[in-house]
Amino acid sequence: MKIESVLRKAFAVVTAGTFLALWGCEQMEEDVVPVTFTNFKLNDDLLYVYNTKDSRVYSAVNDTVEIYDKITYSQPVHGELYPNYANDNEKIMGYKPEPGYVGLDSATYEICSGGVCKIAKIKFVVEAPPFSDLYMCQTKLVADTLIVKKNSKGEIRIFLNDIICFYPNSNWAFKTIVSPANGIMDIMNYWEGVKNEVFIYRPNRNFVGEDIFTYRVYPRGQDELGSTDYEEVSVKIIVEDK
Repeated sequence: MKIESVLRKAFAVVTAGTFLALWGCEQMEEDVVPVTFTNFKLNDDLLYVYNTKDSRVYSAVNDTVEIYDKITYSQPVHGELYPNYANDNEKIMGYKPEPGYVGLDSATYEICSGGVCKIAKIKFVVEAPPFSDLYMCQTKLVADTLIVKKNSKGEIRIFLNDIICFYPNSNWAFKTIVSPANGIMDIMNYWEGVKNEVFIYRPNRNFVGEDIFTYRVYPRGQDELGSTDYEEVSVKIIVEDK
């Protein structure tokens, strides 16, 4: 799979199942809970945020439930969670950190569906912006290594150790230069900063060995003026036998 242009697409995997329900003579239809409503999974979330602004919290991006009866959130210690961050999507919360706070924070959320309730954790890494003056920023990409097991997926945040400058009036761009030859690379995007873009590699069935993923970042965009201003680096992928 080849990933082109700006990374602003959310990736989600939703498993859907079909079921056949048989009712007895005395059993009403509303008494039966479909298995797809109760057999769902919540996964913990990790978000990198800046202490100078509010951030969106889209906890459902890596869960397997989209329709539920109720969702509730706890309040973090060093900030505040509030609903309807995006104004048009009730599933997106907002996180407002304490002014000047730097460190870790966390909250939990509970989803109830079909009479079953499950809880997951949201972890926040609250940071100060690396550059107060954008013109002092210099984009720098650092190579990564991802190790996965045969027939298993692996996740990596390729921008976690990179510095990407966001110049005023410029739209930075991302481009895949070399796609993995022995697997597929997808993206799961929390829609809140490049550090929260999770790349998911799935090796081809029974493949064992090395693969590579090379990407390029254009901090000033890919227009004529910025087409020669870019950084390029690779992710080395090692698929080990179990």
